[in-house]
Amino acid sequence: MSAMKNKLILSLVILFSVFTGYLYAEEQTIKTGAKVAEEPLAQAKKYFDMGRYEEAIKIYNMIKIKYPDSSWVLEAQNMTAKTYEKQGKLQKAIDEYTDIINKNKESEKTEEVFFNIGRLLSDNHQMDRAINAYNLYTKRFPSGQYFVVAVFNMASLQKEKGDTNAALKNYEIIMTDYPNESWFYNWSAIYSGHIYYKHKEYGKALGYYERVSAKTNNKYLKTLASLYTGMVYMDTDKIDEAKNVFQAILKTTNIFTEEALLGLGNAHYKAKEFEEASEVYQSLMDMYPETNWKNDIERKLEDITKTAQPAK
Repeated sequence: MSAMKNKLILSLVILFSVFTGYLYAEEQTIKTGAKVAEEPLAQAKKYFDMGRYEEAIKIYNMIKIKYPDSSWVLEAQNMTAKTYEKQGKLQKAIDEYTDIINKNKESEKTEEVFFNIGRLLSDNHQMDRAINAYNLYTKRFPSGQYFVVAVFNMASLQKEKGDTNAALKNYEIIMTDYPNESWFYNWSAIYSGHIYYKHKEYGKALGYYERVSAKTNNKYLKTLASLYTGMVYMDTDKIDEAKNVFQAILKTTNIFTEEALLGLGNAHYKAKEFEEASEVYQSLMDMYPETNWKNDIERKLEDITKTAQPAK
């Protein structure tokens, strides 16, 4: 009986030693950032992936409070911010990202955080702060993986708020320094063209639209640039050139058909070629009976009918 009792006590001692050893190892690995302590982060990530955001945040907050000096805090804060994003709590996400930067000013691991602040401020309609955040990112990470995106987003915000000189400068950085970034290059050229078109600097606008036509094989972007080229020709009374552009669009692609028909009809109308204009407008109305330009087209068709009637 005593031998059995001694074996039971020995078994309990061994079990207790193993258990306390595991706890000690877990505590140490959490503090040092070694292997075992992934479990709380992994559990929180599972909740995050399942959409159980409040439960995820509780675990992330526990990590930050219980292990303030561990290597897991940065990841916990980063995931807390992303969780707030998923919940639509943009300002809380911004505050969390800002706190990460304040606590890790010299860390290269904050690159995505800097970028995310600009993105969220933009989404939260804080344009000036978003521009400043993107500008700070470009200064802090001039070779960063998000550099082109940051410059493009900054330029687009500047364009939206009317700071066209700053926008043009940043679009030009992309077109000059990153010509192989096709998507950003072409949209930078298109938006630069829009700025000059709006200011009636038609020669410069054409130059940027032509950059797109010469640079890309993307049918959508090439056709869009051609469409705006036709609009420039219309505004500068180069009616024959405009007709050629709109006809080329209609013959070579089914992209922007509605807009190209409108442009061609307007070109004929402006040239007082009323029979051709009427034919094109009618085709547009047949194909797109609820077109946004319905009222304008109906008015012009009515004018054409009146013009065709003999004077009494």
